[in-house]
This record gives sequence, C-alpha cells and structure tokens, in this order.
Amino acid sequence: MDGIVSRLIELHGGQLLVPLAICAVLVLIFKALAGLHQTRGSARREFLELFQEVDKKDDLWLSACIRHQFGAHLPVSIIRRLSKLDQPSRAIQEVADAWPLIDVDDASGELRWERRWYGVPAVRRGIAIALFVGYFAFGMAAALIAYVLISSHMGYRASFAYWLWVAICAAAAVFCLNWFALLKNGAPALERWLGMK
Repeated sequence: MDGIVSRLIELHGGQLLVPLAICAVLVLIFKALAGLHQTRGSARREFLELFQEVDKKDDLWLSACIRHQFGAHLPVSIIRRLSKLDQPSRAIQEVADAWPLIDVDDASGELRWERRWYGVPAVRRGIAIALFVGYFAFGMAAALIAYVLISSHMGYRASFAYWLWVAICAAAAVFCLNWFALLKNGAPALERWLGMK
C-alpha cells in the first residue's frame, strides 16, 4: 500500500493524490447510498407487514406506519385527510417530501409555511431561479478549480486547500439543486394536496 501511495505522489507531481482521495470518498458515499436504497426496499416490506396488523390500528400505529414508509412525521389529521383523496399514496408521498416547507402550530394544529415567503409564488419562483443559477455557478467553480489544479504543476500539499474549495463548491451546488427541487416541486404539491396559500 505504501508503494502505491508513493507512486501516486510521484505521478504528475503528486497532483492526482487529492482527486483520487476525493474519488475514493465519493465511492464510499455512493456505496452508502446504494445501501440506503436497499434499506428502503426492506423498509417497504416491513411497512407492508406492519400495515396488515389490523388489531393495532390506532393513531400512534398510523403515524409510525406512515413515517416508516414515507420518511416524514406527518400529523395523523393530515394523514387521514390525505387518505380520503383519490390518490392517497401519491398525496402522502408528495406532502412528506415537501414537509420541510411546513410548520404546524402545536396548539391549534394549523398548517403554515415555515417561512412566510414560501407562500408567495413570485418570491418562491425567484428564489428557485437563484438556487438554480447558484447550482450552475458553484458546479462550474468546482469544475474550473479542479481543472486548474489538475493541469497546473502545484504539489499535492500546496493544492490540498484548493481541493477543499472544490469539495465545498460541489457540496454547495448539491445543496442549491436540492432546495431548488424542493421549492419547485414541493410547494405546488402542498398547495394542491393541502390547499396551502
């Protein structure tokens, strides 16, 4: 193993060591995501088994069952309301995916937007556009910094801080894309299924 590391350090002035380490970390992340996907498949089987236990169907059972399948702690009143619609599974899934946009008043049970501007379609659209532009800007910055680092003759020790910037910009791009999708798809789903305004 030491021979491989020393060979990588010698190769191209050691510039490829940090990108290869980042690639190794990415491989581990993708393996974890694949494991998570398998876990979701087994969670679906467990959900179906749990759903068949008729004698335990109280509010706690319903809440835990929906949390197990859809991944969000939805209030029982919302679950029952969505269950009466023509497409209950789709409605619950879309509301569960968009749940970070909602806040529930514990005293009254009233649903409201987590931030007031989530309820204003024009502002929401503007923020979604800004997030989409941020996604491209951060992604382009990460790609350009990585390209410059690979094509330059900077040593791996000196380039380590710049590779951290590549990782930070890539993470910011993923964050922007995630929130863009949440605002673009989640808010209309909440308006459709829950009548949020």
